Amino acid sequence: MTERILLIDDDPTLASELEQAFAERGFTIDHAADAESAMLLVDAFDYAVILLDIMLARRDELDLLHALRDGVTSPPIVIASAYLPDYVRDALEEFPAVKLLVPKPIDPKALATIVAALVTAR
Repeated sequence: MTERILLIDDDPTLASELEQAFAERGFTIDHAADAESAMLLVDAFDYAVILLDIMLARRDELDLLHALRDGVTSPPIVIASAYLPDYVRDALEEFPAVKLLVPKPIDPKALATIVAALVTAR
């Protein structure tokens, strides 16, 4: 059975590139372009890792992290963002599931390699 990765990002081009890079490593990747869709997927599937763009439109930056933390499962979270406000960075200690911060722009193949190592280590 392949590991499932949830990508929460509103950039369709990046999502497509990441889907291809993760598929090449044998992962199944589900994509949610907004927080509401992401929470529906989290409720429906078990994920090995969640990749999160912290700056989603129409959602407080920490609101989705709170929802993920308060959910039934707590997979590791990798935050990928071009901009991370100081108040978000300062609050991350509240979220032990956040394992890694990755600055954008992202090399999809490099990120797939990093996430594969994270999945193997758990």
